[in-house]
Amino acid sequence: MTYQPHLDGLRALAVLAVVAFHARAPGFLGGYVGVDLFFVLSGYLITNVLRENSDLKQFYIRRARRLIPPLALMLIAYITIFPIIRPGLPHFRDAAIAFTYLSDYAVAFWNEPDYLRHTWSLAVEEHFYLLWPLVFLRFRPSIKALLIAYIVATAWRWGWPGWHEAYSRFDTRLSGLILGCLLAGITIQQRFPAWPGLLVIGAATATYGWGEPWVQGWGFFIVEIAAAVAILGTPPAWLSHPQLVYLGKLSYGVYLWHYPITKLLRDGGATWEVILPVSLSASVLLAAASFQWLEVYFRSAPSPIRSADQARP
Repeated sequence: MTYQPHLDGLRALAVLAVVAFHARAPGFLGGYVGVDLFFVLSGYLITNVLRENSDLKQFYIRRARRLIPPLALMLIAYITIFPIIRPGLPHFRDAAIAFTYLSDYAVAFWNEPDYLRHTWSLAVEEHFYLLWPLVFLRFRPSIKALLIAYIVATAWRWGWPGWHEAYSRFDTRLSGLILGCLLAGITIQQRFPAWPGLLVIGAATATYGWGEPWVQGWGFFIVEIAAAVAILGTPPAWLSHPQLVYLGKLSYGVYLWHYPITKLLRDGGATWEVILPVSLSASVLLAAASFQWLEVYFRSAPSPIRSADQARP
């Protein structure tokens, strides 16, 4: 698909919201909805990639080259440093859970891992990357079928009894990914502005609370629909600002690195005024280094489906 810089701009907004939320910054109580924006974007971009190239082997190789090296680098750094500064915790076990993409159900059922808790969303997306290509290429589901699947996935989360489990499990967070798949099959004849979707996501970021039952029901649904508007609508020019686009390109790495740093500072008693600038600047620097010296190498190696570069984590 043709590169759309505003989608990287959306990624940048999503990761900034998540970092601010984890730093406990005022005005970002609902910053966790940035993950929902990531989910819808992933479904949209990956489905477009599959429409252009249906070679499963090439797809999986490309995804592995995109996702595994930065994750492995972060985990190597984690198991090298954290056993020293936070001894007595099962760091190696937690790293194994994160690397094998089991964090979503580990968080839901056992409230683990701790300093790698954020990898639950990576696990959700990895399960999607493994399963969706098989479904898409075998059945080529129609817009109607995907709409029904989206309704079912949303209702499944609504009917789940507890926020903690419903928040992080693949089966209860599948709706946004399905909606993104649905968007990839929609042809827009009359463009509409993206700003209402951005406005709703911003309002959710500022007003949603953690653990509120209505968010599990209607809250995530509202954000997913807003994300669809932001993706398909005509974007404001500022969303393609070079610095914002660059941050969007680094968003996977920023997401990987920020949480262990943020939680370490939180556990040490630091306030959000310290945590936010330190964790954001450190994770951006580490993500930039990873991107320049690791990810670019794997991306430039001979590999098909180069358009998959645009698909986030």
